[in-house]
Amino acid sequence: MKSMKLKILMLTAIIAAFAPTYLANAQSSEKLAVDCSAAGFNCGEIRQFVVADWDGDGIDDIVARIDHTSSDQIVVFEAASTGNYNAPTIVVDCEGLSCSNLKQIDVVDIDNDGRPEIFAREDVSGHGDKIFYYVTPNLIAHYTFEDTLNLGNDSAGNHNFATNGAGSTSGAVGNNAVDFDGTNDDLSDSYMTDSFYQFSDSDFTVSMFINADSSDTGFLFQSAEDSTDYFAIWIDGDNGDVVKVHMRDEGGSASQNLVGTTAINGSSGWHHIAVTRTGNDWELFVDGTSEDTESPFDADTTLTTSTARFGSSNGNAHYFDGAIDEVKIFDEAMIEAQIDVLCKESTSVTCN
Repeated sequence: MKSMKLKILMLTAIIAAFAPTYLANAQSSEKLAVDCSAAGFNCGEIRQFVVADWDGDGIDDIVARIDHTSSDQIVVFEAASTGNYNAPTIVVDCEGLSCSNLKQIDVVDIDNDGRPEIFAREDVSGHGDKIFYYVTPNLIAHYTFEDTLNLGNDSAGNHNFATNGAGSTSGAVGNNAVDFDGTNDDLSDSYMTDSFYQFSDSDFTVSMFINADSSDTGFLFQSAEDSTDYFAIWIDGDNGDVVKVHMRDEGGSASQNLVGTTAINGSSGWHHIAVTRTGNDWELFVDGTSEDTESPFDADTTLTTSTARFGSSNGNAHYFDGAIDEVKIFDEAMIEAQIDVLCKESTSVTCN
């Protein structure tokens, strides 16, 4: 009995000696993941979060449902290289649906395409319960223009552009945008065979922010095989300063236009432009609102080998006078609610 008591006393002494050290080490291992106040909201507004690899890079992110007093959202805090998490990106803006009705969310790549989906259970009084999901857009090209020494670099890692005289200026998103003088500046690359620059039969979305310095005609983006076969987004300074999307088919035998209604010139500030294609249905959005559609927009648009440019047209003409920021190309057509989320990435734009 005395031997047993002695062993218990010795074990108690060992635990007492090491427990404070263990607890101290456990506390010192804590790391700040999200600074809610710095991110612009109260942590008390987070109703649920899931830790999952949202972007498929092998590192877990934080997907959270936020219940704001002004708006409800599902956001993603992407893991940063520092071990912390970046500021939130809105992935679902619950227009027409209160996110407070979502009783459960989960993130699963159900179709094994490398792009996880957000599954949510909606519980609305009087309307029954539903389970639905949001598909993760596949970003195939992303030009942030933050690197002033390499303005044409694609942060998605697919294709970089050469800088031809273009400079840097304050951006609509982040710190910097690429700035064109309207005379001889552009970003360009030749003989590209990347399928997502050929804009042939596949669905896509092209999104960008622009700030014109004048009312001159200027090309924002063009992918061209030659002068008769191309896809272009441009501002028509001769006809109301509106955005136009122009597609000419193989050989230039047919062409069609999407035509916007918002005047974009030297006094209008930053605007968001998006063009989508679903099959033969094309749509132009300005500041989050659809301004023109064409269905069917059925020209044969295959560009076998293209020269792509930001800020000018093929043949070094129609130089754009102004700034372009945050260009994103996706391999699927986004709906209007998703376009609105892209528009709201900038506080410099009034999204409709």
